[in-house]
Amino acid sequence: MWIKDLFSKRKPNHLIVYYLYKREESKLYKFLSKLTYSVGPYNNIDETIEGIKKFISKYPDKLKQINITSYGTGRYLLQTTEPERIKEIVDTLKPIMNEETKLMFTTCYSGVSNRNLIEMSEHLNGTEVSGMYGNYSLSGKMKLCSCKERGYSKKIIQSLPLSREGMKYDEKMMVDIIRRDEGEEITWKTCGMSYEYNRITESDGICKEGKQPYTLLKSIRNYLFNIQS
Repeated sequence: MWIKDLFSKRKPNHLIVYYLYKREESKLYKFLSKLTYSVGPYNNIDETIEGIKKFISKYPDKLKQINITSYGTGRYLLQTTEPERIKEIVDTLKPIMNEETKLMFTTCYSGVSNRNLIEMSEHLNGTEVSGMYGNYSLSGKMKLCSCKERGYSKKIIQSLPLSREGMKYDEKMMVDIIRRDEGEEITWKTCGMSYEYNRITESDGICKEGKQPYTLLKSIRNYLFNIQS
């Protein structure tokens, strides 16, 4: 009877949205989804949005932490064939977010470009947004960014000297250097505008390196034992 009551009175403090981009991740995500408050795994935006709506109808209270995860190459916060719709997923989550909610992208390399994190934080009026600085791991480095100033990212980009290949190319080069892990330096010479953008935004205190604000192990513990810490 006690166990039945425990499960009937669940009140989540976190949500993990599993987005399936690479089929090899399917079994892992399906397994983890049974051990965490979760949506998915789905492999398209529309199903993900519908899954979030169903979760909100069941658990309408504000959450402490929301994680969105997928396989990643560092191009986007979420690896998808429809990157322009990532904000639609985030906007669907807004009813269960408040000023204290933190949004974390555990997509591999999602935190290499400060720009992606800052622009999402701007969209959410200063919500802390974090992303993985390398491959996902429980102890992997993360970038955490918070920006309440609308237009801040655009202003920084407009102030940067132009590199030969441009911002998108330079962001890819930074990911490639981190992925190779061969001791190469990240400088203006190797990563151009992306290097300079990261340097300025970290100097401004908008972004910083840090630890994961909410680990997978904590998510599993809180789900299994109905803990709200």
